Amino acid sequence: MTKMESPRDHPTPPYIPIDCSFYDRLEEAATLRREVRLRYRDGDTEAEVRGVIVDLGIAAGAEWLTLRVGFRLRLDHLIALDDHEVPPVSACGRGA
Repeated sequence: MTKMESPRDHPTPPYIPIDCSFYDRLEEAATLRREVRLRYRDGDTEAEVRGVIVDLGIAAGAEWLTLRVGFRLRLDHLIALDDHEVPPVSACGRGA
């Protein structure tokens, strides 16, 4: 009999806040209700989703965005917003 896996068997890596100026881009897109294209890490692969950002918030010690369709993404998994790549983390004093 094999042991059942639990979330504790695969701990979530610590959250790494994204660059402040990039966060501002996300806020702008949300405020304008503009459809965006998001490229993100999904495990060992890259994935893409399109939608309108309806919420940016903090939960479980990490920053998240939510699209109108209900899709949620932890911001440190984000690779690019439209054609803008996420820059290296800056020391902007904001974060979860």
